[in-house]
This record gives sequence, structure tokens and C-alpha cells, in this order.
Amino acid sequence: MDNNLDGQNVDLTNSQNQPTSPDLRTLVSSNFNNNQAPAEQPVNLGNVPEKKKFDIKNLLKKPIFWIVTVLVIAGIVTLVVILNSNKGSSNDDSDNQSNSSEEASSKKKKTTSKDTSVRDLVSNISTIAQKYLTKNDSDEQLEQIYDAFFPVYKISSARVPIALEKSYGLRSATDSDEALMYNVALQARKQLLSDGFEEYKVVELDDGSVQFYNPETEILCVSTETKVPYYLSCGHTSWISADTVMLINGLAEAYYSVMEEYPTDLTATEDMIKNSVFDPYQYLIAKISGVDALFYRPTPTSKWEFFTTIKDDEILKCEVYEEDFGARKAYQGMECYDKKKKENRKVTNGN
Repeated sequence: MDNNLDGQNVDLTNSQNQPTSPDLRTLVSSNFNNNQAPAEQPVNLGNVPEKKKFDIKNLLKKPIFWIVTVLVIAGIVTLVVILNSNKGSSNDDSDNQSNSSEEASSKKKKTTSKDTSVRDLVSNISTIAQKYLTKNDSDEQLEQIYDAFFPVYKISSARVPIALEKSYGLRSATDSDEALMYNVALQARKQLLSDGFEEYKVVELDDGSVQFYNPETEILCVSTETKVPYYLSCGHTSWISADTVMLINGLAEAYYSVMEEYPTDLTATEDMIKNSVFDPYQYLIAKISGVDALFYRPTPTSKWEFFTTIKDDEILKCEVYEEDFGARKAYQGMECYDKKKKENRKVTNGN
């Protein structure tokens, strides 16, 4: 049978003799079976090192381990030593500061104690003397004085006796009744002796004064007993500075080199040193037995030279300076008496 499809002849009678196309399900099944997933295969990651365990035995056998260990221990020990040292230093500083404070406090207490002891002694004698005056119907009043008169003391390190640098005392009026003041002096003497004082004759005082010393308290007093005005002055024997001792010794040696004997009563302090107009010369006018003693030195570090002594308010003759080249320089500008011109003039270097 021929069928005509769009003018084409198709032979359907022989279609059953043609090969048939495979069934769709058969195709799907066949394709699925042909594309099965491959079986899992082990993955090769190459040569991965096995994780090692910490072996302390092998570590202990290595020298580097011991070197590092020793260095660490040494560092720790050094640090501990430094910390302890700083702590010890801090403690020492604290102890030193504490000791210094204690020493300063102790020194202050001792100084205060000495000062108080001297003032109390003078105050007590003043009270006794004033009672005596009142009892004898006197209206005189004793005046409290400070650093007016100074007892003289001989310490082992000094060439000559030295006046104390501080004192407390009392004094009567210049027009006081002499007989009355003599009895006041006797009252003071009696009280001092009862307090443990004894007469102290280290120098011969030209004004009739008498010194009293208490070896237990180390307080030294000087009292007038034969003239008016009456005065009593006391101080502690420690009230002499090392600088004053050094100065007095230098002056005493200078005096001895000229006079071949030590002065019995030499008074001088550091503030008496004056700079000459002829630099760097210095001069000093001290007191020896009540008169002025003239000293000088070429430089502040030189030894003192003794020049001469003069009475109060006395003016040296200019020719005296001509005899001492050093004195001429040291006392340049000071007033002198020109014998030839019969008038006063200034000392000059070319005198």
C-alpha cells in the first residue's frame, strides 16, 4: 500500500521488515549501567612526617640545653642580688637618715641642756642677790646680760687659755654702792661653792675678777668681787669652736716667735680678721692682757706674723711701720703719727 505524504510515496508494507529503534527505557538503563561511579581509591599524600614525641632524655644529652640553662639561672641570681642590694641600700639610707636625725636631735638636746643649765644657774644667783638687796632696803636692780663678759678656759688642744664665745650673766649699775655690791659678790660666791664650783686660776685677771669652775657640769663663771659695777658671767666650757682654737694657736705661736713666751691672755675670733687694701694681705688686732696686739699675714693661708702691741686709742708712730716691710703692706691706709711733720697721716707702702 502506497500512501502519498506531501507528494512522496512511502512504502508502509515493508516497515515491519525494518530494524526497530531501541526502547527509551532500555537506552537509559544501558547508559546508567555504563556510567557507574568508580570505586573509592586510597589518596596518596606523599611522604608526610610522623609527629614526634618530646624526648627529655635526648634533650638532656645536648650541650646547648645546659648552656642555656646555666645562663638563665645566672640571670635570675643576678637579678635577685641586684634587687636585694637595692633594698639593702634603701634600708641603709633610711638607717643613716634615722641615725643622722637621732644624732642631730641628741646634739640639739645637749646644746639646749647646756644653755638651759647656764641660764638657770645665773637666774638663781640673780634671785638670791636681788633678795639680799631688797632685804637691805636697796632699790638697785641687777641687769641680765648676754655675751658681755667671757670666762677664760684652758683646753688641752690650745697653746694658751681661750675666752668662751658665749655667756649669760648679770650686772649692777655703774654707780652702784661699792660696799653693797661687794656683799652681793660674796652671796654669789657662797652659792657657787655650794653648787659644787671651785676657784679656777688659769690666768691672772688684772681687774680683780675671780673664776669658778664646776668639773661636773663643766660650767665656768667669772665674777668681780672688788669693784663696781659688779658682774657675774657664766658659760659652758664647750663653747669654744675648733676654728677659734686654730686661730688662737696660730697667733700664740707668732707672738712666741718674737717675744719668746706665750701670751697669758689672748682674745681673738674669726670675725676680727680684716682684708688689707694691699691684697691679699690680712691683718688682725687681738687683745693680750687688755692691750691691742697687731698681727698680719701675706695671704689667707700664710702663717700669722706678730707686729707689736699698743694701748687702746693709741696711734703708732709712722717710723714703727718703716721697720716692718710686711706690716707696712698689711696696715696700709691705717693712721699713724708722723714725728717729723708732727701730724697724723696714713700708712703707705712706700712709707
